[in-house]
Amino acid sequence: MKCPECGTKVSRDNAICPSCGTVLRGRVATVRCRICGARVPRGVHICPQCGRPPTLRGRVQLLVLSVLLGVTLGVGVYVAGRDYVPELRYRLGVLLIQESGMGREPVPTLMPEDTPGS
Repeated sequence: MKCPECGTKVSRDNAICPSCGTVLRGRVATVRCRICGARVPRGVHICPQCGRPPTLRGRVQLLVLSVLLGVTLGVGVYVAGRDYVPELRYRLGVLLIQESGMGREPVPTLMPEDTPGS
Protein backbone atom coordinates (compact mmCIF):
# COMPACT_ATOMS: atom_id res chain seq x y z
CA MET A 1 0.00 0.00 0.00
CA LYS A 2 1.21 3.54 -0.72
CA CYS A 3 0.66 6.65 1.38
CA PRO A 4 -1.77 8.98 -0.39
CA GLU A 5 0.24 12.05 0.66
CA CYS A 6 3.92 11.20 0.08
CA GLY A 7 3.76 7.94 -1.90
CA THR A 8 5.93 5.96 0.55
CA LYS A 9 5.33 2.20 0.68
CA VAL A 10 3.55 1.45 3.94
CA SER A 11 2.46 -1.82 5.52
CA ARG A 12 -1.28 -2.35 5.75
CA ASP A 13 -0.89 -2.72 9.55
CA ASN A 14 0.29 0.89 9.96
CA ALA A 15 -2.27 3.39 11.17
CA ILE A 16 -0.11 6.33 10.06
CA CYS A 17 2.61 6.88 7.47
CA PRO A 18 6.08 6.66 9.10
CA SER A 19 7.41 9.32 6.70
CA CYS A 20 4.85 12.10 6.79
CA GLY A 21 2.49 11.13 9.65
CA THR A 22 -0.67 11.02 7.54
CA VAL A 23 -3.46 8.96 9.12
CA LEU A 24 -4.08 5.97 6.85
CA ARG A 25 -7.00 4.40 8.67
CA GLY A 26 -10.08 5.88 10.29
CA ARG A 27 -10.04 7.67 13.65
CA VAL A 28 -7.05 6.52 15.75
CA ALA A 29 -6.47 7.30 19.45
CA THR A 30 -3.35 9.42 19.76
CA VAL A 31 -1.00 10.73 22.44
CA ARG A 32 1.46 13.63 22.32
CA CYS A 33 5.14 12.78 22.12
CA ARG A 34 6.90 14.02 25.26
CA ILE A 35 9.95 15.13 23.23
CA CYS A 36 8.68 16.84 20.07
CA GLY A 37 4.94 17.23 20.81
CA ALA A 38 3.80 15.41 17.65
CA ARG A 39 0.56 13.43 17.70
CA VAL A 40 1.43 9.73 17.78
CA PRO A 41 -1.02 6.79 17.68
CA ARG A 42 -1.47 5.18 21.08
CA GLY A 43 0.66 2.04 21.41
CA VAL A 44 3.46 3.21 19.09
CA HIS A 45 6.82 2.62 20.74
CA ILE A 46 8.87 5.05 18.64
CA CYS A 47 7.75 8.53 17.56
CA PRO A 48 7.95 8.82 13.76
CA GLN A 49 9.00 12.49 14.05
CA CYS A 50 11.88 12.39 16.56
CA GLY A 51 12.62 8.65 16.87
CA ARG A 52 12.28 8.53 20.68
CA PRO A 53 9.75 6.78 22.92
CA PRO A 54 6.66 9.03 23.05
CA THR A 55 5.68 8.14 26.63
CA LEU A 56 7.45 7.38 29.90
CA ARG A 57 5.20 4.42 30.76
CA GLY A 58 7.89 1.70 30.45
CA ARG A 59 10.59 3.79 32.12
CA VAL A 60 8.40 4.78 35.07
CA GLN A 61 7.41 1.16 35.68
CA LEU A 62 11.07 0.13 35.57
CA LEU A 63 12.01 2.91 38.00
CA VAL A 64 9.27 1.93 40.47
CA LEU A 65 10.28 -1.73 40.24
CA SER A 66 13.94 -0.83 40.84
CA VAL A 67 13.11 1.27 43.90
CA LEU A 68 10.93 -1.46 45.39
CA LEU A 69 13.60 -4.08 44.77
CA GLY A 70 16.26 -1.86 46.37
CA VAL A 71 14.16 -1.21 49.45
CA THR A 72 13.32 -4.90 49.82
CA LEU A 73 16.97 -5.88 49.45
CA GLY A 74 18.05 -3.22 51.96
CA VAL A 75 15.53 -4.37 54.56
CA GLY A 76 16.57 -7.99 54.02
CA VAL A 77 20.27 -7.21 54.46
CA TYR A 78 19.55 -5.13 57.57
CA VAL A 79 17.44 -7.86 59.19
CA ALA A 80 19.92 -10.61 58.31
CA GLY A 81 22.97 -8.58 59.37
CA ARG A 82 21.48 -7.38 62.63
CA ASP A 83 22.19 -10.75 64.27
CA TYR A 84 25.37 -11.54 62.37
CA VAL A 85 27.40 -8.34 62.85
CA PRO A 86 27.82 -8.50 66.67
CA GLU A 87 29.04 -12.10 66.42
CA LEU A 88 31.43 -11.11 63.63
CA ARG A 89 32.80 -8.23 65.74
CA TYR A 90 33.34 -10.56 68.71
CA ARG A 91 35.18 -13.12 66.58
CA LEU A 92 37.32 -10.41 65.00
CA GLY A 93 38.21 -9.03 68.44
CA VAL A 94 39.19 -12.49 69.72
CA LEU A 95 41.28 -13.08 66.61
CA LEU A 96 43.08 -9.74 67.01
CA ILE A 97 43.83 -10.46 70.66
CA GLN A 98 45.18 -13.91 69.81
CA GLU A 99 47.33 -12.57 66.97
CA SER A 100 48.77 -9.75 69.09
CA GLY A 101 49.93 -12.16 71.76
CA MET A 102 48.01 -10.39 74.50
CA GLY A 103 46.24 -13.59 75.41
CA ARG A 104 49.46 -15.42 76.42
CA GLU A 105 50.97 -13.16 79.06
CA PRO A 106 49.40 -10.90 81.64
CA VAL A 107 49.01 -7.25 80.70
CA PRO A 108 51.29 -5.02 82.83
CA THR A 109 49.42 -2.55 84.98
CA LEU A 110 50.76 0.81 86.10
CA MET A 111 50.82 1.56 89.77
CA PRO A 112 50.45 5.17 90.94
CA GLU A 113 54.12 5.30 91.97
CA ASP A 114 55.26 4.17 88.48
CA THR A 115 53.68 7.10 86.68
CA PRO A 116 56.08 9.78 85.41
CA GLY A 117 56.20 13.04 87.32
CA SER A 118 55.38 11.65 90.77
